Formats: sequence, C-alpha cells, structure tokens
Amino acid sequence: MAKAKTLNAQQKGLSKTPKETWNILMDYAGRWSWLIWVSIIAAVFSTLTGIIPYIYIHKIINNILQENPNIDHIIRLAWLVVLFFVISILLYFISLSLSHILAFRIESGIRSSSMKRFMDMPLGFFKEQASGKLRKTIDDNAGLTHNMIAHNTPDLAAVAVFPLIMLIVFFLYDWRMGLTSLLTIFAAVFLIFPMYSGKNQDCVHNYMTAQEQMNASAVEYVRGIPVVKVFQQTIHSFRAFREAIKNYSTFSLEYTYMARKWMLMANIMVRAAVYFLIPLAIVMINRNSNPIEIICNLVFYVLFSGYSANQIIKILSIGQGTMHATEVVNRIEGLFIYEPMTYGKHEETEEHTVSYKNVSFHYPNTKRDVVSKVSFDIPQGKFIALVGESGGGKSTLASLLPRFYDPQEGSISIGEIPVQNFSRKALMNQISFVFQNQSLFKETVLENIRKPKPHASEEEVLEACRKAQCLDVVEKLPEGLHSVVGGKGVFLSGGEEQRLLLARAFLKNAPILVLDEATAFTDPENERLIQAAFRRLMANKTTLMIAHRLSSVIDADCIMVMESGKIVEKGNHEALLEQGGIYAAMWKDFNTSATWRI
Repeated sequence: MAKAKTLNAQQKGLSKTPKETWNILMDYAGRWSWLIWVSIIAAVFSTLTGIIPYIYIHKIINNILQENPNIDHIIRLAWLVVLFFVISILLYFISLSLSHILAFRIESGIRSSSMKRFMDMPLGFFKEQASGKLRKTIDDNAGLTHNMIAHNTPDLAAVAVFPLIMLIVFFLYDWRMGLTSLLTIFAAVFLIFPMYSGKNQDCVHNYMTAQEQMNASAVEYVRGIPVVKVFQQTIHSFRAFREAIKNYSTFSLEYTYMARKWMLMANIMVRAAVYFLIPLAIVMINRNSNPIEIICNLVFYVLFSGYSANQIIKILSIGQGTMHATEVVNRIEGLFIYEPMTYGKHEETEEHTVSYKNVSFHYPNTKRDVVSKVSFDIPQGKFIALVGESGGGKSTLASLLPRFYDPQEGSISIGEIPVQNFSRKALMNQISFVFQNQSLFKETVLENIRKPKPHASEEEVLEACRKAQCLDVVEKLPEGLHSVVGGKGVFLSGGEEQRLLLARAFLKNAPILVLDEATAFTDPENERLIQAAFRRLMANKTTLMIAHRLSSVIDADCIMVMESGKIVEKGNHEALLEQGGIYAAMWKDFNTSATWRI
C-alpha cells in the first residue's frame, strides 16, 4: 500500500551519517565500485612519494652550503627529487582519473536508479511532488555528490596517513621550526570551525532547501504565465516565486558574509608559516647557532609547510563535500517515503465488472479519511456516475481504480480479481482515463494520440479522431497529424485538446473508462461534440464518470451522490428526482444556473 512513514521514522531513517552516505553512493556505483579502492591506494602512495623529495631537497641545500659541495652527489639528489615528484604527480593523476570515472558513474546511477524507483511509485506521488523539486533533487543534486567521490574520498585517504608523517618530518631537523609551522596550520583549522558549527551546522540543508523551493516555484510560475497575461497581473501576483527568490538570495548572502572573514583568515594562516619562520631563524642565528644548518632548515620548512598547507586545504574541502553528498542522499531517499507499488502476475480478464468493497482511504501524512467505507459495483458495460460537492471524495475514489494510490482498507477488483493482482501492463491495458487537467506533449498530434498504441497506423489514428469528433481540428492544422503541438504557431483551445485526448482513448479502446470532469472547462460547442464522443466511447464499456455538469450524467445507469467521503444517495436520474434529496436540489440549482443571463 502507498503508506507514508511517520515523521519521526522519516527523520531517523533518512538522516545519514557520512559512512552511510558513502555506502549508499557505492551501491549506486554498482560493479564500478572497485575503482575507488584503486584510487585510494594510488592517492596514499602519491602522498608518501610526495614527501620524499623534501628530504632530498634538505640534503641538497645542506650540500650546497658546505665549503666544498659535491656537485655529482647534488645532481644525483636533484634527479631523485624530480623522479619522486613525477611519481607522486602520476599516482595522483591516476587516483583522480579513476575517482572521476567512478563519480560520473555514480551520478548516472543516481539518475537512472531514481527514475526506475519513480516507475514503482504510486501515480499519486507525482500529483503531490512539484516537478521543479523532483528535477532539482534528482538531476542537479546528483552532481553535488561529485566532489565527495572524485576529490574528497581519495584526498581523505591520502590525508589520513599524512598527519603522522607530517609530525615526524616537522620534528626531524629542528623542533622549534617544526612547532612554529604546526601552530600556523592548527590555527587555520581552528578558524574554519565557525563556518560549520553552531547555527551554521544546517547551512547545506538550508541552502539546498532554498534552491528546491526556488526551482519548484519557477516551474509553477512559468506554467502560470498565460494566467498572468490574461488577467494583466505582474510577477508580484506569484508571491511564492518572488518569496523563494528572496529567501534564497538572503540566505546565500548572509552565509557568504559570515564565512568570508573566517575563510580569509584561514587561508592567510595556512600559508603564514614563512612569516614566522624567518624571524625565528634570525633570532636563532643571532644566538650563535650554526647559520648553515639554520638556513638549510629554514628553506626546508618553508617549502614543506607550503606542501603541508595544500594537504590541509584538502581536509577543509572534504567536510563541505561530504556535507553536500550526505544532504543529497537524504533528500533523494526522502522522496521515496511511499512503499513502492507491487504488481501481481495476473493478465487481462474477460470479465470487466468493477467492485469497490468497504474502501477507505486517506492521503499520506493525514489521518482524516477522504473516502470512508464505500461499497458499490459497476456491472460490465454499465455507466455509473459520481456527483456531489467539491472535496467529497469523487476524484479520489476514481483514482483508486487505476492505482494512483492503494486504499488503506477494503478492496477494488475487476472481474472479482483484486487490482493489485494484475501486472502493471495488464491493469493499464484494461483502463482508459480522461481527466480535466490532462495536457498534450510538445510532439506531433500523431505521436500524442498514439501514446497508448505506439505502432498504430495513421489510418487508425484518423479513425480515432473521427470517433472523437476532432477530425476537423486535425484537418485545419498546417501539417495535419504531423503538426507539432505548441510549435510553429500550432496552439489549441482547451476543448480541442480535450477532443484529441479523447481520440487517444478511442485508439486505446480499453474495456473500462474513468472520466473525471472531462468537460469541466470546455465551451458549449466543444462540450456538445465531446458529449457526442462520450456516448460513442462508452458504448458497451464499463464506465465511471465524475461530473459537476449534471446534464452529462442523466443517462447514467446509476448516479451516486457523494458527501464527506460517503455515498449518501443512489439511483437513476428519475428515481433521485423523486426522492427530493441532495441530487434533486443539485438538479434544481443546475437548471436555475442554466437560465442565467449576463
């Protein structure tokens, strides 16, 4: 069933540690995960071989400063310096190459795996999630895992072995200069902490939340531009979009202003060893110490502290990359709070009577039943209509049949077979549904209509158009069936689009129909044509129709009136009028409104 977990369970289950994040990302890597281990080994040896040249440099300087330097020995040491530097760079190149390949594989794995998981989500999941948020979470955020794998993981492995070696090397020649160098590095690390501690701990979470809100609001704004133009509104009418931009801008600027002073001081301190080492060396020389040894050590510590600074900078970036990756994993996992839809293996049945038995349903994260203990049958080939107040549960009840959701209680069956027992393909093949908010893709009319039957011929599509009363729409288009909807000036009215969508239902020719407010926003002329198409489409089909315009349901075999999630009246048009109840009052109001004149 499409159940949501409780909030506490979500928080506990979806908040990942860095180790859990790393393991999840390796799962996305699949058979390529071995690359990271080779990358880590190469990174470790790159660090080790990168330290050796500094030892040889110290020996070279010491030889040069002697009274009679051994030139041949200096040249051999110089070649060793070059050799180990080249080996270190080559190993690091190999490490980063492998980790980058893996990072791209993981990004691809996140996107493809998420899309596969989307396919197993209940259809209602997509009604509740903003498309801009989904795109941002899966597409853009997948790229934010790149740094953790491509750079942070090999760098972390390399840096893990570096501190101990750094301590040994810093105290190898002169403990005073070594201690001075270490203190500057420790100071840099200390200055970084305020950026990620205290109230700034959730900075990455807040930053990504602000981005998602802005993306979702942007998509909704673009979709609503026609409304803006029709009513001559401005961007300020879309307060959510404006506020999302403002929140993102405010948060980004505030965090940047806070972080810049700490980042500036940290970057200064991490490279500041030379400014302390030179005065220290002068003091030591003035105290009659060995000047040659001091100068030799000074040059060595200046060079090695710079190398150490680069390693520390890697450490500082590791934390941020890990935080980004952890937040991405949390958000991706958080999308899938529903249990995935599971399907049976039963194929299509010849019996198409639909039965609802004691069906109760409430939406995820809510407790109030939208539909409560509803039972009724739609005999094969019969036409059943649902009417009633808005919010009464009509559309919800209809959406349970094609499994937009699964009910928490009760069962829905086709031919006495529960809908959960059908395979996905078998269930979809048996049901056609036409909703008021469906839209055409930006493709040719031909491709739009034959979505349910991709290999249908043009003749079959034209026949479906004729039955759907939209052949006139196709004929007036510049390229007929091959005209691209929304392209080169091809724009259709809502009623014309609805008729083309009906052609899709005719082409599919499924034995069960679900029609939800399919004429709600059409003009009278299009409504007349659509109603004529409906009558032809519903012939000998098991039909469930939801309508506010009662004129479209007076021929129904049974009309059921819903109120607060329950069926309160049931019967045909004449019988319900004789009862003088809710339906009779609705019919009176409908006829009264039909006589209004402006």
